[in-house]
Amino acid sequence: MYEEQLEKLGLSTNEARIYSILLAEGPMQAGSISKRININRTTIYQVLDKLIEEGLIGYINNGKIKVFQASSPKRLISLQEEKKIVAQNILSSLENISKPSKEKVVVYQGKKGIKTIMSEILECKEYVSFGSSGEFLDYMGHDFYLFQKEKERRKIKSMVIIGESKKNTEIVKSSYAKFKFIADEYTGPTTIWIYKDKVAIIIWSEEPIATLIQSEKLSKVYRSYFSLLWNNVKK
Repeated sequence: MYEEQLEKLGLSTNEARIYSILLAEGPMQAGSISKRININRTTIYQVLDKLIEEGLIGYINNGKIKVFQASSPKRLISLQEEKKIVAQNILSSLENISKPSKEKVVVYQGKKGIKTIMSEILECKEYVSFGSSGEFLDYMGHDFYLFQKEKERRKIKSMVIIGESKKNTEIVKSSYAKFKFIADEYTGPTTIWIYKDKVAIIIWSEEPIATLIQSEKLSKVYRSYFSLLWNNVKK
């Protein structure tokens, strides 16, 4: 039922089947998925790689084994905005069959994976960020500007600590946020976003990778680090 509707959003038959299973049954290994829908492992990994690329799933490293987990169905809207009406028609149903994961750490790869986290932040009232030397705009380009405009539209409060380099002038000018600055030597090709009970640690590279940790305790610790920096650096 849901698989046919997912295909209307542009997913292939196998992508829709795997995504639906991960939503309904929770995190699974590739071998378990293969047995569940009777598709060989080579094909399974090809489909999983595509879903990761689209930001529809992430994975958890459990030793040497990857456990795959579905992202929030809300990702479907940002993934294909021109089909927003179709996505909204099935969104609530997909969320109802989604089984909450007991896992606390998810890894996202690529720009679309980063956009999944950005979509989560847009559902918050506020967040804080630090550690970046300005790569957010460099790597996300147009999506950076869309993110800032949507933050402003939704009145999402944000406080950002960033490197003081002049190259960050455009970021500061274009962002809906309050800024403070630290010496560039204390920044690097990373960004840390703290929102709700989550900490997202992003490493900017040709294919960005993000580790999303859901932990109320860790979130409080990182917010304390942020507050310490915010109260002791220049405006």
